[in-house]
Amino acid sequence: MKRLVFIGLLVGFGVSARAERCANIEGRWQRPQGNNIIEIFQDRCEFSGIMTNRGFTHFVRGSVHDLEFANGVMLRVNRGNRCETRLVTTIKVINGRFIEMTLDRSDGRCELPASFTETFTYNQIH
Repeated sequence: MKRLVFIGLLVGFGVSARAERCANIEGRWQRPQGNNIIEIFQDRCEFSGIMTNRGFTHFVRGSVHDLEFANGVMLRVNRGNRCETRLVTTIKVINGRFIEMTLDRSDGRCELPASFTETFTYNQIH
């Protein structure tokens, strides 16, 4: 009974009673193809990141759900014409030294079709 009251107090004050056990994906990650680097920042199980390449800046934000998967949304900004495209993003953690990022289903804006998809593996760099 005491445990239920304590959890009720935590929820009542806006503190999550859910366990915050998730993979740590914070750091600099490099994609061997094209030498792109994404820097990911993490606060508990929430993450954000930035990557710049060939005329585009990519901002990503989302949640790490467990020790293996994260998902969110990537905002792709064309620096030439300022056109913004949003893409569904999934990250799979592979043994802590690699992540696999899949971009799937854009909002169909700019030069990417709604059916756009790509998957790349990134290795952690120091």
